[in-house]
Amino acid sequence: QTCSWFRRYVPNFANIARPLSNLTKKNVQWFWGPEQQDAFETLRKSLITPPVLKQPDGSKPFRIRTDASSYAFGAVLTQGEGPEEHVIEYASRLLIPAERNYSTTEREALAVVWALEKFRGYVESQEIIIASDHQPLKWLMTIKSPSGRLARWALQIQSFNPKIEYTPGKANVLADMLSRPTNLNEDVPCDIFAVSADFPVRKSKDIRQEQLKDEELKKIIDCFENSSKDENFANWTSRGYLMTQGILYRYSPEVETEEAQLVVPFQERERVLQQYHDVPTAGHYGAEGTYNKVASRYYFPGMRKYIAEYVKNCPDCNRYKPSNQKPTGLLRTPVYAQRFETLAIDLFGPLPETSSGKKWIFLVEDTSTKWVELFALKEATSVNCAKTLVEEVFLRYGLPRRLISDNGPQFISAVMQQTCNFLGIKQDLIPVYHPQANPSERKNRDLKPRLAILVRDEHDSWEEKLPMIRFALNTAKCETTNHTAAFLQFGRVENNG
Repeated sequence: QTCSWFRRYVPNFANIARPLSNLTKKNVQWFWGPEQQDAFETLRKSLITPPVLKQPDGSKPFRIRTDASSYAFGAVLTQGEGPEEHVIEYASRLLIPAERNYSTTEREALAVVWALEKFRGYVESQEIIIASDHQPLKWLMTIKSPSGRLARWALQIQSFNPKIEYTPGKANVLADMLSRPTNLNEDVPCDIFAVSADFPVRKSKDIRQEQLKDEELKKIIDCFENSSKDENFANWTSRGYLMTQGILYRYSPEVETEEAQLVVPFQERERVLQQYHDVPTAGHYGAEGTYNKVASRYYFPGMRKYIAEYVKNCPDCNRYKPSNQKPTGLLRTPVYAQRFETLAIDLFGPLPETSSGKKWIFLVEDTSTKWVELFALKEATSVNCAKTLVEEVFLRYGLPRRLISDNGPQFISAVMQQTCNFLGIKQDLIPVYHPQANPSERKNRDLKPRLAILVRDEHDSWEEKLPMIRFALNTAKCETTNHTAAFLQFGRVENNG
């Protein structure tokens, strides 16, 4: 039935599916042979290749089809109407034990909240239609005084300003199929496509041995592996713990990821912190930024306090980072809705000249997603700045509507003004004695200590470190957006190794 929904996109669908269709006829003996298996594999491959999957079109409305079963969520992001509807992305996840106790309406509402967050990179600031087979969801959007978690979820849904559309269950086969996995315990081999990188990989048996060395974790593992399941089993499962292939994991509802977090034994905690705070691509972020990176993949009791203490005692951070303890002002930089609609630019330098003759860093920040680009320049001239903006930013991300900068001679020159006027970009200059009004000023402050930590005594090697610093800036969670710039830019959680 699910494959049949796509039959208009699959050439010669009826002929391919004939061995499977024959099995559904009356008085036909069930037999699964090579012919049926070939038909199944051909149709399955068709569902994940063009023209079934297509690129999104920002000028058209998005439709999110959701469904919630007693143990999983399913969602499909589509565009188009009727016969022209096509899929952009599929998504599904299992429910944690606490979520399985929710009522049907609560599970359906949470499925919508989860799907909107999952597809935020596509649908934010766009026209959205939510298609669900649960009619009370429409009531939830109109109730005057919702309470508890339904009230919170209703507010989250309303922030996207979607239109709720009831779709009968028979017509919602895609999301329904994704929310009902056939076997939760079955190991299915999948093709993995990843960027090759030389990160150390721990074997499962090594991870298990390290967990068993921790007395507290050993108690939990023994409880799960004890066939009689003692009285503590319900306690550990209710707190999100689970065993997979002999390794202890934990699901945390506070972490924005569909994956369970590996429970880190006591003796391995410092190694994890070194990987997510000390290495060049981690960027020596503060306690909250480091916690957000670690919490997406790992868990151990008292983790937030442990990380705060670790960062507080980091010698490099204490030596190079300035204090951020300043009184809160009354005014805040406005939050911009559209990506790359408003850009903030600034110059950092002069720095020791590199082997290629570079002495300046040209910083460009998208004020909506906080995405940062860093460019090394030989000279801080208006021609170099304008040329870099056009060739490296505008032609890659599109033309912005506004360009924010200070009153530096490079930015108020005739060259920059003519460039903005010709491209229809409004140029906004911040007050002369108030550099904090430039949104890129904070990134400028973040840049200095990270350069110092990475470069140390090799002062002319700073150009080689820029890609690492840019990666660290773009993969740190921002307090303003509550997401990383990379997530808002690409719509997925980045892999930090």
